[in-house]
Amino acid sequence: METTIVIAALKVVGYGLGTLGPGIGLGLAAYGMCVGSARQPELAGKLFTNALIFGALAEALALIGFVTTFIF
Repeated sequence: METTIVIAALKVVGYGLGTLGPGIGLGLAAYGMCVGSARQPELAGKLFTNALIFGALAEALALIGFVTTFIF
């Protein structure tokens, strides 16, 4: 029984570490969009669209990590 609890706890820790990558990626995307739209305001719409696509892909990685926590 203790082994099962330890494995479950390690899964949660592993998922927490796995969300660092997408979190950092989303932060860098938001930073890049802010800097890019400040430098060239006419491209703000295109930058926002690209940032949304990148954000969706980064969140998909986090959700895949969340699902694999329960599968394995």
